[in-house]
Amino acid sequence: MENQISELQEQPKAAPTFWESNKFVFKGFFIGLLILLMLIPSFFVQNLVHERASRKEEVIAEISEKWGNAQTVFGPFLVIPYLKTVAVADNKTKEVKSLIYYLPENLKVNGNVQPEDRHRSIYDVTLYRTSVQIAGHFDPNTLANIGIEPQKILWNEAYVQLGLSDIKGLEKQISVHWDKDVQGSFDVINEEVVAKSDAETVSDVASASSDNRDYTNLRFPIVYDPSKKHDFEIELYAKGSGGLYFTPTGNQTDVVLHSTWRSPAFDGNYLPSNSSANENGFTANWSIPKASRPYAQVSVGAAPKLSASSFGVKLLQLNDNYAKNERSVKYAILFVTLTFAIFFLMEILQKRSIHPLQYILVGLALILFYVLLLSISEYAGFNKAYAVAAVAIVGLIGFYAGAILRSRRAGVSFGLGLSGLYAYIFFLIQLEDYALLFGSIGLFIVLALIMYYTRKINWNSRVQ
Repeated sequence: MENQISELQEQPKAAPTFWESNKFVFKGFFIGLLILLMLIPSFFVQNLVHERASRKEEVIAEISEKWGNAQTVFGPFLVIPYLKTVAVADNKTKEVKSLIYYLPENLKVNGNVQPEDRHRSIYDVTLYRTSVQIAGHFDPNTLANIGIEPQKILWNEAYVQLGLSDIKGLEKQISVHWDKDVQGSFDVINEEVVAKSDAETVSDVASASSDNRDYTNLRFPIVYDPSKKHDFEIELYAKGSGGLYFTPTGNQTDVVLHSTWRSPAFDGNYLPSNSSANENGFTANWSIPKASRPYAQVSVGAAPKLSASSFGVKLLQLNDNYAKNERSVKYAILFVTLTFAIFFLMEILQKRSIHPLQYILVGLALILFYVLLLSISEYAGFNKAYAVAAVAIVGLIGFYAGAILRSRRAGVSFGLGLSGLYAYIFFLIQLEDYALLFGSIGLFIVLALIMYYTRKINWNSRVQ
């Protein structure tokens, strides 16, 4: 009996099968495939973010259309009709009207922008009211050498012209002080009526209107004396959304903007000469000489292309939840990869075999985080939503990991590791210019930790 027992004890163990010897290799391939499959639901989440963001844009466009879109002030400038001689049939000539466009000297603009919030459904829309004071003068010497006979210039038909991109945003009549003793307001120019009233000027009107497709022309008739300097002051009160822009029509244009808005984005063809922004708002100053713009001080026959030189400020949304949601979803593949790597590491260290279905459930829970984040952020803001969704998913996966690994300590450790990953991704989302730098450093540290803790593992050992 004792001999039989000793023979059984001396009997060699059966050699491990091919599957047992390469179990971790196959499990690693499966996890890699599963990570790629997790891209499919992450794409659906990205489409959901885009859909919700598009809905917000529709709401903003709807409100802006009724309140006032981004406003651009074109001008002011002086328009003076004159008679020009043109050839007609039978070698005859006739005189028709054309236009001289004369830009002011030393244009000074002072604007104040006051933002206002409007709430529609679950969306907040930022609008603004603005008051703009425009002052300058016209120098008679500029018109002395334009090559037109003075007697053919119709001085009595001269008018000051101003353009506004969204006329329905006006809150008051645009008032004008001409030479400090003449006061009035601008009227809308009906280009079609002008064209029909004088068939000979159709080509001139079309040329004058070619740059006016994006704004409404307004005019103020004046008495112009070509022998003296004329001063003007204009007051404009308007509503708008998105941004406020100007055009440098002065021989020297100086623009000053003030606002309580804290996140301006200076836009257009010119950046401010100097600007400052803090929690109380921003101030910006532009100083633009004639030499830096693409049109002359005087244009004959065709209106200057003012829209090509517009500049101003955009009012950026302080908290664009959808942009942050989109950035967070872009990190989904990274997050799933790191989480599965930690999960796989815990499986090895705890010597517990985890079923592939359990990996799938953990992956779905990770994708669910982004749906929770999107839905909650529409009501509570991104930061709060991120905290709530992260706590929910960390608690769920941490409890699940502890149950399947049969170790409360393992569940707590896994939850802490997952919390660190969520904190790391949140840190990357807040960054813009340095996201790649800190992201690559973080990945290096994570990989180094995984390599450190797995350096002594016998990958050929069996998992119980």
